[in-house]
Amino acid sequence: MVRAQARAAFLFGRHTEFDYDHHDLQQQKWLLREVFAGEGWEVPQLLAGLDQAEDFYFDSISQIVMSRCSDRRVTLIGDAGYCPGPAVGGGGTSVAVIGAYLLADALLAEDDPRRAFDRYENTIREMVTRSCRVGPTTMKTLIPATARQAWLTVQSMRLIPHLPPAVQRRLFALQAGPATALDSVQLGTNVSVNPEPRHY
Repeated sequence: MVRAQARAAFLFGRHTEFDYDHHDLQQQKWLLREVFAGEGWEVPQLLAGLDQAEDFYFDSISQIVMSRCSDRRVTLIGDAGYCPGPAVGGGGTSVAVIGAYLLADALLAEDDPRRAFDRYENTIREMVTRSCRVGPTTMKTLIPATARQAWLTVQSMRLIPHLPPAVQRRLFALQAGPATALDSVQLGTNVSVNPEPRHY
């Protein structure tokens, strides 16, 4: 007999981070219980099951935004340099692949890696700026700030399946933040399948 498992995710927003021991699971569970104390529905039962959870995980969802990805002979690509953020649905992978392509194109176009990194920075800047807006916008939807916003979110989720397919496609297109960010990129033409080796 196969046992089914149900998992729960608790998301909440704060203006300041908790100061807690990242190795103390009991303290983390206590914090979670404090934040959601007094909530209704199935929340008390879910919180009661925290001590039996074998895969409990507690952490902050953060986004680091840098003015530059490069310094002298070192540069960053993908999530290390410009992560779109949480709940983007694969957008980070797309941005990383495009970033790697543009870095390769810049390195092939310039003899000096520092000039190549400047070229890379200039090419990706608009894409990075746009993609970094996606995560915070998504989180505002996932974590409503008021009870009214939470109610409206639930009602919207209930309504969407009953809308005409064309309207549903339009609504989902509005959420395509990473795709819009990628539209801002002009791909270079220096990348070859079998490039000549280059030593700096």
